[in-house]
Amino acid sequence: MPSIEYVYNSTFHGGHHREYTMHDLMKVWKWTGYDIIEANYVDTFWPLSLKKFGRLGASRKSKEEKSTFDVGFHIFNWYDWLKLFPMGLCKSFPFLRETLLVICKKPFK
Repeated sequence: MPSIEYVYNSTFHGGHHREYTMHDLMKVWKWTGYDIIEANYVDTFWPLSLKKFGRLGASRKSKEEKSTFDVGFHIFNWYDWLKLFPMGLCKSFPFLRETLLVICKKPFK
């Protein structure tokens, strides 16, 4: 993958999209002149519980055919037991979480 510097400074980047790291995002926000207020890793998937098993996010399928989710842990749901290991890894190693959240503000001039 090209470096974040190359992607940021090029007028056109027709290659593959890259997965950004927290370090990459911090660089970009500093280059744009924003002040970083907070930077966090967030879990948005593992706290979910499978309510209805279907196609996960399949496009062009009816709503009835897609999986739906609920919040929390349900003791009789097999999916909730399977997610305990990856959820524990994400709690132990926050950088494994799937969402990067950076809150910034533009300084007043």
